[in-house]
Amino acid sequence: MVVASLTLSAKTPTFLKKNDNKSIILHLNTWKSDIITVSIKDHSGVTVFSEKINRPAGNRKYDLSGLSKGEYGFVVEDGLKLAAQNIVIDEEGLLVNPSTEERYKPVFKANGAVWQIQGLTMGTAAQLTIVNESGENVFQENITKPVVERSYDVSRLEKGDYTIVCKIGKDTFTYPVEKR
Repeated sequence: MVVASLTLSAKTPTFLKKNDNKSIILHLNTWKSDIITVSIKDHSGVTVFSEKINRPAGNRKYDLSGLSKGEYGFVVEDGLKLAAQNIVIDEEGLLVNPSTEERYKPVFKANGAVWQIQGLTMGTAAQLTIVNESGENVFQENITKPVVERSYDVSRLEKGDYTIVCKIGKDTFTYPVEKR
């Protein structure tokens, strides 16, 4: 059994640029996917803004004047990965950290009575939970060691809809799946 995700530093080029003391510019040409999701998360990981962008191209300006002082993560994700840059808002304006963090999303596969999560935790603690359609946790595993893949025999689960919730660090990935 294994859950996976990969964190690489500076693989995704810097995609944010300070525009003025209240706004930033997102360079959309960095992303080759048809759809991306842009989120701003506070220091606790709570999403304070989120939007989906179809066919990203060019640049997009974000006015951050409504955000309070503090540190935020600006996260852009597509189907395969998510990348983040940190922003600090203080009394002098805003500061964009030029370094990026990139994490590849774990890949989920259902093959009959075996469900697999593939990727790599790289030593980051992970938690995998299987939730039934009633919202009850039917299985949970904490993963503390680096792993590449985890396989789960779900033959004893009742037929129905389930959600796989994979938490890696501050990131949460969900996968809906039907057990037939």
